[in-house]
Amino acid sequence: SGGRVRQVVKLKQGIPEDLAKQISKKIRDEHKKVTPQIQGDALRVQAKTKDGLQAVILALRAADYPVALQFENYR
Repeated sequence: SGGRVRQVVKLKQGIPEDLAKQISKKIRDEHKKVTPQIQGDALRVQAKTKDGLQAVILALRAADYPVALQFENYR
């Protein structure tokens, strides 16, 4: 049939609330000087130093989550 295939894919924006809670709990347990907040379909992480944010980013990249994580507005 011409060698072409068509597939319909639905994209989702943001992360589900249960996954956001799981990630937030992991951050609070492992990194004491960092405060995560769930804001709608995003997770906001605040820290006084860049080192704290970098440690969280490294930990989240090392973990295997079913969604693609995106890091924005890094100091």
